[in-house]
Amino acid sequence: MEFGSAGALSSESSELWIQALTYFRDIEDQYQCETFIEKALAYIGKMNVLSAPTVLEILTEKHSLRFRVLKAFLKLKLTK
Repeated sequence: MEFGSAGALSSESSELWIQALTYFRDIEDQYQCETFIEKALAYIGKMNVLSAPTVLEILTEKHSLRFRVLKAFLKLKLTK
């Protein structure tokens, strides 16, 4: 699964990523949920689409989400 190409990121683009993360978070199958979130976070982190607090706010509602899913994204954000 690939997510778009680099380009000007607008507030509309950010809103779409918020919706996508919310959708992925709500997938009941844990493996699919984590797989989609990891891929989305890789793009979000690389393209700097959303802030770390926004991502954490969305994903904290998924209590079963493992830290390893967020690890690469948070590491990237902390080193910038």
